Amino acid sequence: MELGPWFEFAPGSEQEVVVLFGLLLPKLQRRFLINEVRQAFPDCEAWELGENGERKLVRIEFELRASNFVAHAHDPDGCDLIVCWEDDLGHFKVDRLELRGLLASLDLPLIQSPNIVKYPLQTWSEQTFLGKSLPEHIQEHRNFLDWAGGLKAYGRVAFGGENQFPSWSFAVSLPTGKKITLFGLWADGTIWVQPRGLPSVWGEIYRSQLGMAVNEVDLRKQWFLRKNGIADSNFLGVLKDAVLEVIKGLRQAVATNTLSS
Repeated sequence: MELGPWFEFAPGSEQEVVVLFGLLLPKLQRRFLINEVRQAFPDCEAWELGENGERKLVRIEFELRASNFVAHAHDPDGCDLIVCWEDDLGHFKVDRLELRGLLASLDLPLIQSPNIVKYPLQTWSEQTFLGKSLPEHIQEHRNFLDWAGGLKAYGRVAFGGENQFPSWSFAVSLPTGKKITLFGLWADGTIWVQPRGLPSVWGEIYRSQLGMAVNEVDLRKQWFLRKNGIADSNFLGVLKDAVLEVIKGLRQAVATNTLSS
């Protein structure tokens, strides 16, 4: 049997990730027996087979990028494994299988040009994001973006790419170099927050501050949504203070070299 290539370009859609996953099944360290692939969430159910013949049901969601799992507002409690081309999610409750890294480690020529996509991915910009925002909240969006942009020495504003929903997110950089997304915003005004993405001590700081406007149930989640959060001045104020406290703590850790991971 020929080893490929079977793809001319790197995957550019969730559907192509599904096909690539199928090609790689014989090469995985984990043995899966596909039970069902469907349109409803999660995309796939499969039996994971153990060496002694035991079976464990695994619920799988396919994504081009792992962060799309959050952008699509999927329930992490309804999924056991995210199969993606690129894992850009950071610390998260759901296990991930990144096909890009796996393919490189196996040195299989399945993709002719693995660093090229056929169609450039659409990335939202501030201008296009604001163009999709509700007119009555454009000023609030601008103000929030200006505030986040002013923290560029300690974090990063990133506009969503490969996403039909205009969005941007804010991530802080740990002294280890790892980036952790704290929150994101969609053009409809919904804010999503990841209260449990940070290492323990910084997560406690973040959740403690958020607790002034967020209930305990949401703080226990991997992420939660605040509908029309852009118009909630109290919530925005608490979120900003929480982010600033995390940044303050990270700066002190760098200065004293006492970061707890």
